[in-house]
Amino acid sequence: MKLLKRIIALQKSNFFDKMALGFFESAHRTQVTHNMKIEDQNMMLKSLYKISSKSDTVGQVAANLHEVINIDLRTIG
Repeated sequence: MKLLKRIIALQKSNFFDKMALGFFESAHRTQVTHNMKIEDQNMMLKSLYKISSKSDTVGQVAANLHEVINIDLRTIG
């Protein structure tokens, strides 16, 4: 029961989305995204798009990052 309550609390805090955003931002900043397979790039963009549907700051950050990475990948490729 305690574990379930903790998992629910983590989900409500957007912990996993924030952690994913941190990884995605780092990958973009260090240009790891340019070395990813196209399928992996698309999966990352799809994840960002999904997170961007949230109506909080996490959603706004995800939407901005999605746009920046998407434009960057199109101009490099």
